[in-house]
Amino acid sequence: NIVSQVLIIDNLSLDGTPNAVAQHINQSKNRSKYLLIQNSKNYNLGGSYKVALTYALDNRFTHLAICHGDDQADPNDLYLAYKPEIVECDCVMGARFLPDSKRKGYSIIKMLGNRGFTLLFSIVTRKRIKEIASGLYMLRLDKFQNRFFLKFRDDLTFDYFVTLYMAVNKFNVVYFPISWQEEDQVSNLKIIRQTWTMISILYKFCTNKQKLFDKAHGIDQFSYQVVDLDCQEGVTN
Repeated sequence: NIVSQVLIIDNLSLDGTPNAVAQHINQSKNRSKYLLIQNSKNYNLGGSYKVALTYALDNRFTHLAICHGDDQADPNDLYLAYKPEIVECDCVMGARFLPDSKRKGYSIIKMLGNRGFTLLFSIVTRKRIKEIASGLYMLRLDKFQNRFFLKFRDDLTFDYFVTLYMAVNKFNVVYFPISWQEEDQVSNLKIIRQTWTMISILYKFCTNKQKLFDKAHGIDQFSYQVVDLDCQEGVTN
């Protein structure tokens, strides 16, 4: 009863995702609550965030709960954490490293690395930050009315920009424990590249945070199709 609509965004996947999603929706007793859309281009993770936020704002929703489609975080954890009073928080974020959080397949090296990154964010923002990119959280949308997020990058670093922006603008962020499973093995080269990108963003934040936020990094115009659940055809928006 606390969910008005479920928006599922297909970012031009090549593995038959729309068909699988449509089959699940058609078997659901809450079929009318689902909306499946397909991006007109591959907008990456951050770009898909922008699509979801813009859709929610345009349709005057009060809150948006986001869950990545990689099956690492369990969306049921957000239901378990839900209380009527948390709707007053600006952001309710799942965190992988709280005392009651559970991790499966998470190496010690990666855990130490992610905790180190979180500590770096806390140092540069002078805020107690417990998570930067778990992919499971709820946002209070009246704090996003100026659509500041449209200037952020469209890749995996979108979460970093949002975390830094919320810290600077004193968003009320609360954290809850989640269950997390790590099944994909990321290459060392990719980890090094991602680490360098993060350090670069934090350096720019320390030297000129306003320039970092104001400079256009990604797309601010996008389109998508609403997928017809019966015939897999949609109309462009």
